Amino acid sequence: MFAQSSSEEEMIVVRNMKSLSHRKNSPKSKRKREAEKINKENCFKCNKPLRPTNKFGCKCGNSFCMIHRFNDQHNCPYNFKALTIKKLKQENPQVINKKVTEF
Repeated sequence: MFAQSSSEEEMIVVRNMKSLSHRKNSPKSKRKREAEKINKENCFKCNKPLRPTNKFGCKCGNSFCMIHRFNDQHNCPYNFKALTIKKLKQENPQVINKKVTEF
């Protein structure tokens, strides 16, 4: 008789576990988790929560805290050197002087 009650208890536990796992994957819980992700912005490097006053954007498209805001601190993949060279070439065309004829 005791063995039957333990097997019944096990079945109840298994049923409860299934219902709990179903709740985790319900659409409401997914929406709630997505909303938390959108509202909560963290530093891309250290995962520290960021407020609008201490949030710094980078050209690589991520947000960083005050410590990791510089490109050498977060190993930025954006190529600043190539961008600067291209910008200088566009803004400062090469000036070629005309040859002066001697008298």
